[in-house]
Amino acid sequence: MKLYITHCGVAKNSGILAPQEMYKSPRIQRFVKWCESNSRPWAILSAKYGLFFPDEKKPDYNITLNRKQQNLGYFLNIRVEKDGKPLGREESKNHVATLARSIHDQVKSREIGQVTFYIDGRRPDAYVAMLHCAADECDSLPPGQANLEPHLNTCPKRGHIKLSREIDRLD
Repeated sequence: MKLYITHCGVAKNSGILAPQEMYKSPRIQRFVKWCESNSRPWAILSAKYGLFFPDEKKPDYNITLNRKQQNLGYFLNIRVEKDGKPLGREESKNHVATLARSIHDQVKSREIGQVTFYIDGRRPDAYVAMLHCAADECDSLPPGQANLEPHLNTCPKRGHIKLSREIDRLD
């Protein structure tokens, strides 16, 4: 199966909701509308739940991932923020490793062969790195934002992820 995803957003509605109801972002709403009107399977890449599918309902949350130069020494150079506070290296590593395993299991159990990741605006490097680690089983990402895309293009484990910046060209 080919799955279309985009990353989660900060602005959320409160409650136990499906992803199309939880996230307020115009990017996410545009993505969901495109997928549904084109009968494409989709999910949101959540910093808490991994792949969050439209047939699921989950509680809202306040967790984000970031991959910046100052995160050297963090697992995959990803720092986790929970309730607006950055977690330390070990807590971040545990969260990221658990999330990567969860995504890996979701990809296997749903027999997802390819993921098209929709990006609108700045590339969400932490989410791209997390997905590459989980779907392609690569945990040797180089540090630095400039190194991520060249790594994705040359990694011997690549193959599951396609990045797309234009919603009308997701296919």
